[in-house]
Amino acid sequence: MYGMINKAIRTLVIREAGEEVWEQVLVASGIDEDVYEDLEGYDDGVTFALVGATSETLGVPPGDVLEMFGVYWATDVAPKAYGEYFHSFGNDFHSFVEGLDEMHVRITEMLPSLVPPSFDIEKINDEHFTIH
Repeated sequence: MYGMINKAIRTLVIREAGEEVWEQVLVASGIDEDVYEDLEGYDDGVTFALVGATSETLGVPPGDVLEMFGVYWATDVAPKAYGEYFHSFGNDFHSFVEGLDEMHVRITEMLPSLVPPSFDIEKINDEHFTIH
């Protein structure tokens, strides 16, 4: 997993619960690393440990932590970090998500060692869809 994910988990926990709670998450996770480089690859176990420890520390199911993270990513991180790309691939979130794979192709031309995720969209209705 790329550092940007772990970094966003850290920022979300601090924003929602405070620095002290983040320190508790680190202890519970067994992870002693607190700073993550956006495009550096980290073992997926680090991310899983952080999500599990966040769940344990906050007393919420892991699925709820992931949903909270997804909302945070889609409403805060992505618009700020990918705003210029957002407008390049459409004028709404659905169009943006449909264009992510193409965006990743362009990014890997500049960063050949990047191994980005791939997305598939399943339409539920006109206002809802599931991202796989």
